[in-house]
Amino acid sequence: MRVNSRYTILSKLRAGSMGEVYLARDATLVRTVALKILPLDRSADPKTIRRFKQEAKAASAFNHPNVVAIHEVGETEDGRPFIAMEHVEGQALDALLKGKPLAVEQVVNIGSQIADALTEAHARGIIHRDIKPANIMLTPRGQVKILDFGLAKLGTTSRGKPKAQLDTQLETTPSLPTGAVRFMSPEQVLGRPVDHRTDIFSLGVLLCEMITGRPTFSGSNAAENADQMIPTKPRALSNKLNRVPAELERIVTRCLEKNREQRYGSAKDLCRDLRQLKVASRSKAQRWIVGPLVMIVTLLLLFVSPLYKTVERLLGVPVKAEQERLVVLPFINIGGSPNQQPFGDGLIETVSSKLCQFGEFNGLLSVIPASDTRERRVNSANEAHRQFGATLAVTGSMQWQGDHLRLTLNLVDARTLRQLRSCVQDYPATTGSAFQDGIVLKLAQMLRLELQTSAQKAP
Repeated sequence: MRVNSRYTILSKLRAGSMGEVYLARDATLVRTVALKILPLDRSADPKTIRRFKQEAKAASAFNHPNVVAIHEVGETEDGRPFIAMEHVEGQALDALLKGKPLAVEQVVNIGSQIADALTEAHARGIIHRDIKPANIMLTPRGQVKILDFGLAKLGTTSRGKPKAQLDTQLETTPSLPTGAVRFMSPEQVLGRPVDHRTDIFSLGVLLCEMITGRPTFSGSNAAENADQMIPTKPRALSNKLNRVPAELERIVTRCLEKNREQRYGSAKDLCRDLRQLKVASRSKAQRWIVGPLVMIVTLLLLFVSPLYKTVERLLGVPVKAEQERLVVLPFINIGGSPNQQPFGDGLIETVSSKLCQFGEFNGLLSVIPASDTRERRVNSANEAHRQFGATLAVTGSMQWQGDHLRLTLNLVDARTLRQLRSCVQDYPATTGSAFQDGIVLKLAQMLRLELQTSAQKAP
């Protein structure tokens, strides 16, 4: 079967919320695509056609690696609308679940990708409203692709505001509940206006089911689902057989708050928490692997330590421990005027430069230049670790209070985002070079303690 002489249908893939989805060959660009065609018996309904076209409009309104790409919207020879979209190889999430829980690392990885895609959609005024396992595809490499924007709501601008500003304002008009009943938010079930936080609730239900392998709410229709979800909270995620990190349980519980004001305010915040948990989980897994390995290496070194001298003699250089990489991040200007920000920027330059001059840190610590962080606009420890390989980060805040300045300094592990040390210092408003030297000395003291602690822990 051919569609418009361009597409040759090869096989049927699945049934969508509206229409059948086929695997097809694009003769023009010589590639395989997924072709979604509205059935003949529904092609005469203007409302269905409008919804069908809205799906294409919503999905093509932005480009994101975790959202299926739309190639073309058209009509078949007999007048039925179709959407040609990216063909995603892999399996749907519902096929992967099948009543079995997923590993925590997999849950966090899938959840963070979905949250990242929703962040972009919400910023453009688009609510998906149908987040469920059948609409989540997983490629063989573990990449998420969100399908089926057939129930999406497109935000309309007001007073010339761009859609990106409607993230917390967008509401749809009341309508009958839509989407898969089990994954609906309370406001969807009750037919009330919804905003972007309905997707956050649905993602919370999805996270819960990936963790437990069981339905969070098992109503067969909207009324039964409402009876289950409105007055009660979901069961605890952890049990004797399935240990769930407390932080992940906190994230899911916040997503599933019945009052949307108590949920995450944005998918961006949810994505951030999931990614931080992902980093922490990876570090913990590495410790489980590296710990026994370090013990073995330590025992070996007890017997082969004389080899160090041989290696140094052969290479002509001493064998050194791996350096810590330090970054000094921009200080937050609390309650201050923008005119005071250059003072903070200059302070970071001076502190970064002077820390490099400490001879006792030679071979143990390298400092990333402040010009590099400024050029790449790096403002967080997580981003500094990703872009520069930073292992330690200095963060802080400045607060002008009358005739003195209160400076808060934090030393953070950039790999796990754990705060290692902190101090609060007050300085006169008339600060000079002695003030800068005092900050550098305080940071040097914090670093000296940390490096000594690291050395004690090392084999």
